[in-house]
Amino acid sequence: MLGRTAIGLLLALLVALPAPAWADFAQDNRQCGGDPNPDIEIGGCTRLIQSGRFNNKNLAIIFNNRGTGYSRKGEYDRAIRDFDAALRLKPDDASAFYNRGNAYAKKGEYDRAIRDFDAALRLKPDDASAFYNRGIAYYGKGQYDQAIRDFTEAIRLKPDYTSAYGNRGLSYAKLGRRDKAIADYRKAIELRPGDKLGSAGLEHLGVYR
Repeated sequence: MLGRTAIGLLLALLVALPAPAWADFAQDNRQCGGDPNPDIEIGGCTRLIQSGRFNNKNLAIIFNNRGTGYSRKGEYDRAIRDFDAALRLKPDDASAFYNRGNAYAKKGEYDRAIRDFDAALRLKPDDASAFYNRGIAYYGKGQYDQAIRDFTEAIRLKPDYTSAYGNRGLSYAKLGRRDKAIADYRKAIELRPGDKLGSAGLEHLGVYR
């Protein structure tokens, strides 16, 4: 799932702005839509929030986008506060649930992460990334069977999902299912030659291709 969302600007708003203000506004909009530098992204989103020019739907998108900026900086508590704000404004925002789930997972709060991925999947049941990341959270809890089910569903939806193969291999290895682990590690390497997770997994099992 794409963590950030394009901001839909209102025509009436654009017409109302003089040219210099419009140029600044357009720049903030581009930055908030996913600048490679998270500080620039956060700054653009913050200025848009402070402008007071957005309705709830677009303001939710801006908070969600700023939250991804904070997440990229590792500032997960600030990110979560922004995702909370996005969801207050737009309670059916699958992207905000997904992003908040990732932030909770990074903090090791796996149960809260799983609840958010559950919510994201109720809204968007064909999201391979949400299944994958919920699998990561289950893996973090040591619930390897559940992790395998989610990685398998992610692969069903996205057959070339290299990381899902690698992490499913890890889960199989934790359960002592050596042959299945080897098969998944090899598939990860087939999809992405030199894949570090697949290569490390095989080496750990004493298998060299």
